[in-house]
Amino acid sequence: MRAKILFLLALLPFIQSNSSFAEETEPNQTPKPIVVRSSGHTQPRSLLPNCYYYDGRVYIECGIDETSVSGTVTRSSDGYQWSNSANGNTLQIEVPTEPGTYTLNFTLSSGCSYVGEYVLIGSNL
Repeated sequence: MRAKILFLLALLPFIQSNSSFAEETEPNQTPKPIVVRSSGHTQPRSLLPNCYYYDGRVYIECGIDETSVSGTVTRSSDGYQWSNSANGNTLQIEVPTEPGTYTLNFTLSSGCSYVGEYVLIGSNL
């Protein structure tokens, strides 16, 4: 029994080392909000969708009454686009982490369309 306890105590520094390594490798970012506005002539619903960029993805979160979302992110410098769609009221679009200006366009199942813009700056991603 004593040998087992000594063995576990000997492994303790390695276990702590692994957990601190995991903390160092996780991104230290906060979500970057994307302010959106209606892009159509119809009045949007009273609650705007919640949109933000985080860790290489754009997130769109809508009200529970929406049954689908489709969206496209366009990089302003070269017009390159990333798109995705989802059945449900949330959507994730994988996008680059390169600095630049990006435009988000998306449409909900209700027919409302929105547009927003976000900027990624070098080390402040």
